[in-house]
Amino acid sequence: MIYIRFSNSVYIKFTFYGQYDKMVKISFALGEKVVRKTSKVSMTAESTSTVGSQRNYEIMLVLNSALSDERVEAITDSVRQIIINGQGTVADVKNFGKRRLAYPIKHHGDGIYILINYTLLSTVNQSIENLLNITEEVLRYMIVLHE
Repeated sequence: MIYIRFSNSVYIKFTFYGQYDKMVKISFALGEKVVRKTSKVSMTAESTSTVGSQRNYEIMLVLNSALSDERVEAITDSVRQIIINGQGTVADVKNFGKRRLAYPIKHHGDGIYILINYTLLSTVNQSIENLLNITEEVLRYMIVLHE
């Protein structure tokens, strides 16, 4: 049941019932008058595919400055592979190189900055976060949604 209240006298209540016949009962009230309607809901692929749409993101990685170029490339490739496996696309990968940090992070004064722009379903971002949380060479990361 979904209950949406707009004010004290205006509300909409959706009640879903019937596992196999996919029926929905919609009740809404305007003041004292309550209107009820029961109808069959179509559960097609078109109606469920719009639930999750691909969105534009960027992720900024700050890596340990003592890493070799091969290890930096391996970390960015693993993030890129998760994006591709999640039916996403990588638009751009920029390596800004070694930069001085504003404050020490995990006793490091420098870091390697990597910026990745990509398009992906929002549910797959959790997989990227899980990978970056267990990778010790990642000092910080931030995922930002672009509208």
